[in-house]
Amino acid sequence: MFTKFSELTDVVSILPYCPEDGSWGLLRSYPETKRHKSICQEYRLISVKLLKSVCDAGSHWCSNGVLVKLLKIWLPQEAQENGPLNIHHAVFQMILTTREKASIQTDLSKMGELTWHKDLTALKGDMLTPEIIQYVNQEFCNRETATFLPEHFLRDNIVVELVKEDFLLNRDSDDPFDELVMSTGFSVEDEIGLYEQYLVHTFPYCTMGQGSFTKFMTNFGWSPEATNHLFKCADFEGRGALLPKELLYLMAALEPEVSLSPRSACIRGVYIFRVLYDHFQVQETS
Repeated sequence: MFTKFSELTDVVSILPYCPEDGSWGLLRSYPETKRHKSICQEYRLISVKLLKSVCDAGSHWCSNGVLVKLLKIWLPQEAQENGPLNIHHAVFQMILTTREKASIQTDLSKMGELTWHKDLTALKGDMLTPEIIQYVNQEFCNRETATFLPEHFLRDNIVVELVKEDFLLNRDSDDPFDELVMSTGFSVEDEIGLYEQYLVHTFPYCTMGQGSFTKFMTNFGWSPEATNHLFKCADFEGRGALLPKELLYLMAALEPEVSLSPRSACIRGVYIFRVLYDHFQVQETS
């Protein structure tokens, strides 16, 4: 979606759903404002005015759209002077009848490419991470949905805010994984550089799926086959996507010729074991 860090801007995603025929769509749109002119102070992104500007569907859209998720991600100020502190991704669900689906199709397609899927899991082909599937599953678990009103923005499970501490190490940490990173000599600037590349490959989502990970790692000379093993190795939670620190820990474990403490050496050994285990598992099943 983005090719460099300076291109990052706020994103609105729309999930049109037609329960009559069971079809789903996924559509993304960017506000006209560029990053350095972002209008998104706090949560002003979520306003009827902005929604009308990104979707020319009239009053039907404004009365029918439901906020499913709002993602607010911290940006390093070191990267660009006078830039915004955060970028945002708002995900809205739009429930349509078959008649409404046909009549609004043209308006939605003006915003970008829109494809419909009968199988929700087929949407994974349009995504960099499995997050949208999680958003939709939340929506259909009898959870109370949010409205456009500001007092509802902080409702549980609606807003996800990722702050600086979610991405950069605490240098006073006693965590053995953090110790592994510090053993490599990675500086704060190195961490920020990796984080910026992480955002380029993942935003408007906050986790890195296997497809994005493969693209990221092949830039460093790794083969696609090897990246499959590395991804499973780093995905300790088995969620099918990596968080920024999980990528940072893996990159530290791959760093050659470093002086490791006993604890950090043990953590590196865990990564080596997980890669080899996955490699042999694949060989046995092939």
